[in-house]
Amino acid sequence: MSLKLIITEYKNRIFSMLTKDQREIRLELYDAEEKAPLDSVYVARVRDIQSNIGAAFVEISPKEVCYFSLKENPDPIFLNPKNTAKVCQGDRLLVQLKKTASKSKYGMVSSKITLAGKYLALTREQAGSVGVSRKIKDRGRCEALKALLMPYVNGDHGFIVRTDAGGAENEDILSEVQKLKTEYEEIIQTAKSRSAFTVVRKAEAPLLKDIRSYRLTGEDEIVTDAPEIYEELSSCALEAPVRLYEDDLLPLIKLYDMERRLEMALRPRVWLKSGGYLVIEPTEALTVIDVNTGRYDGKQDREQTFLKTNLEACDEIARQLILRNLSGIVIVDFINLTEPSDINVVERRMRGLLADDPVKAVFIEFTKLGLMEITRKKIKKPLCEAVEAIYGGD
Repeated sequence: MSLKLIITEYKNRIFSMLTKDQREIRLELYDAEEKAPLDSVYVARVRDIQSNIGAAFVEISPKEVCYFSLKENPDPIFLNPKNTAKVCQGDRLLVQLKKTASKSKYGMVSSKITLAGKYLALTREQAGSVGVSRKIKDRGRCEALKALLMPYVNGDHGFIVRTDAGGAENEDILSEVQKLKTEYEEIIQTAKSRSAFTVVRKAEAPLLKDIRSYRLTGEDEIVTDAPEIYEELSSCALEAPVRLYEDDLLPLIKLYDMERRLEMALRPRVWLKSGGYLVIEPTEALTVIDVNTGRYDGKQDREQTFLKTNLEACDEIARQLILRNLSGIVIVDFINLTEPSDINVVERRMRGLLADDPVKAVFIEFTKLGLMEITRKKIKKPLCEAVEAIYGGD
């Protein structure tokens, strides 16, 4: 099943839609003028310390303040002379942007610098060790990769082996090791002579970064009606072919009904093929998803109908988490099942679907009230906030 990525310009943003079998599976809105791409590395200045919450607030630019957890960053990279390991007001730190700012929260930065390649990620978080993607199922290959890379780790950084390394040649992996280590060392050396607010390493544009994460192949296609985007993507040696769409009478956004699909992706109610439906309600603290039987008429076996609807709901919930970029705590109120074995079937289905999410998503438990609790890592704004930024003048 081939994928198609459609990219166009929309209300001073870049609007992309990834489809599979003509159904949208990813919708993204990008700020074309974004000054702080995720994963960029900065020389930051500590504005103040908030000991009561174990955090420092640091400035990566004169107008952009970010949250820096003192507990999660026990080994900061200081760029000014120090006679103490304690983070103090006015310190210059080398940090990486890990989460972008949202409507109600600061962006988050970390001293755990991570540089990602095709096969590996070099990271201070994995200092002295090698971690391997859980998606590489061959245990023998996992151990061989660890043995291959252990000579290259040290007390300052280590590696996380990415999925693509499972089938890669060892010499290609080691070539990337050297590339990442050289880049890391250059960042550290460059930062030492830079002033606060310097961007030491500007990360890849979010659009291009997402395209690479989609793992498009030669059987897939990228289509855009924006000549500048076409030129940029054509020069990036992507696996999928890039095509420039040229028809002024019927622009891409109309041809693929992109505005309507965006509007549908923000509606609270999502219908299921069985006649049931979901109600999705994001709040400040969490997202609540209610599963309903909808058009069930009571003529069929209740337990089997409810199980079927819940399993269909699992599939759609997993899709909606990605489509809407929902994150944080997600509570799902499934239709009540009486058989423990049926509840286990629902749990297994959801666990399997979450394992395939490109963002870390975890099944926590069924609570005593029968509610499913899920957490999904927050990296960037949910789709609803990205849309609000367009109309709210952010």
